[in-house]
Amino acid sequence: MGDYVNPSYDGFAKVFKYGTYVDKTGLIAFMNSVLDSNFQEIVFTRPRRFGKTTACDMLAAYYSEGCDSEALFKGLEIEKDPSFKEHLNKHPVVYFSLMTFMNYDLEEGDTPVKAIKRTLKEQLQKAYPAIHIDQKAQLINCLSQVAEETGRKFIFIIDEWDMILRDRKNDKTLIDEYITLLKSLFRSTETDKYLAGVYMTGILPIIRYSTESALSNFSEYTMLNPEPLGQYIGFTTDEVHAVCQKFNADEVRMKEWYDGYRIPDAGDVYCPNSVMQAAVRRKFTSYWTATSAMESLKNYIYLNIDGLKEAVNDLIDGKEIDINTGTFENRLDRVDTKDKVLTVMVHLGY
Repeated sequence: MGDYVNPSYDGFAKVFKYGTYVDKTGLIAFMNSVLDSNFQEIVFTRPRRFGKTTACDMLAAYYSEGCDSEALFKGLEIEKDPSFKEHLNKHPVVYFSLMTFMNYDLEEGDTPVKAIKRTLKEQLQKAYPAIHIDQKAQLINCLSQVAEETGRKFIFIIDEWDMILRDRKNDKTLIDEYITLLKSLFRSTETDKYLAGVYMTGILPIIRYSTESALSNFSEYTMLNPEPLGQYIGFTTDEVHAVCQKFNADEVRMKEWYDGYRIPDAGDVYCPNSVMQAAVRRKFTSYWTATSAMESLKNYIYLNIDGLKEAVNDLIDGKEIDINTGTFENRLDRVDTKDKVLTVMVHLGY
């Protein structure tokens, strides 16, 4: 079991060891600007292998009062920002990946959601031994107690926030239990007592029930509407140029292989994992297709809803097609039209 309350900076420190880190610390300045405001809850979704976990590790290393990470940020963009010292290692942080709890060795009758609540209460006690944490109390009451006695509010960082919605899309009971947990943490009467900010990342935007978002207080930044975070989705043209210069890689071929999106205010956006793999291994190939998202694509295309196969063939041939993205409800159990399938493909990374 890892440290989910006030983690160390070890996760972020690893990205520097091979000289492959591309500076995305401007995201910290954005988060600093929204803390303790009506916009403090952020969900920023991107496809697989687009640097989501690295961003979470970066934010945890910066905010966590469980470490001293100033040396890691020396010379990076955030060091020049006026807010740099104000929040550096000055917040209690709760950081976990939902994937961890999906793979938990659960006891009979247990669920990933129950494991999250139980584990966080145990770790709050470990992180704050001078404060008696009632393990039978509600998690939000435990968080409020710590915030009140320390005078510091929490920052939550959740990676793979949508994994239950993707991997257990037909388990309505578990999905409802999970959404209820998120609402209790981030939309309850206790929230303002202990919360300074939230950063969640995953692949899918926040789930919608009917026409209302289950977490309508969140500001969502997605592949469809990334502004003002477009430059943090993947690698920009300038960043790829710098990588190619450093590793003596072919920039023209890099563009041919990995330039997958064009984002307003960011320009062309490349898949970070593919770019770094190609640069380090000196081999251009389809690194991204090794992800499990490829299986999802096959399943959807086999449905051939409303001429879907023909639409995909047109895309492969370089033609443009129009997609009505507004029909997708951010639920994988309701992907039943061509436009919904194509919208899912945009979110997955196609």
